[in-house]
Amino acid sequence: MLQIPTNNKATPKDDEFLNAGVVMLGEAAGTAQFYDRDTDPAMAKEGMKGFQQYMVYPDRIDKILEKLEKTRQRTFKQ
Repeated sequence: MLQIPTNNKATPKDDEFLNAGVVMLGEAAGTAQFYDRDTDPAMAKEGMKGFQQYMVYPDRIDKILEKLEKTRQRTFKQ
């Protein structure tokens, strides 16, 4: 099984998909391994609901994202 190494100093095996993944992660502003553990519990709860709703009703994406944005603004006041 091929996978991107968890240590960013390690060299991945030469594979076009792994190479693309390494580039994508290298350009990302940040990453989170476990959404529901790596964010505020209030955001995690609504986010997990949003994921579930999207899987059942993908056509409701805009409404789901609006709700998540409201939760984000409430949870992460700046």
